Amino acid sequence: MDSAALAVIQNLARRRRVLFTSHAIERMGERRVSRRDVFHAIAVATSCRWDRANASWTIRSEDVDGDELGVAVVIDGLLVIKTVY
Repeated sequence: MDSAALAVIQNLARRRRVLFTSHAIERMGERRVSRRDVFHAIAVATSCRWDRANASWTIRSEDVDGDELGVAVVIDGLLVIKTVY
């Protein structure tokens, strides 16, 4: 767990300094995940971990309905949402 990274991620999301990749938007459509779900999952997350294989931070959290939601992000000036699962 990296609490410093999570704090940065949550701050960027709270300030809406976010970019959704086309891949993330496609996966959100397939999985019926809204932007509101993604922002909620990030806001209530309690941990994140670095995924070396995908070069991104992985957040395991929940959507607005309480269903499990994973979000892969990169911090690059903005918060880049790579995918959801």
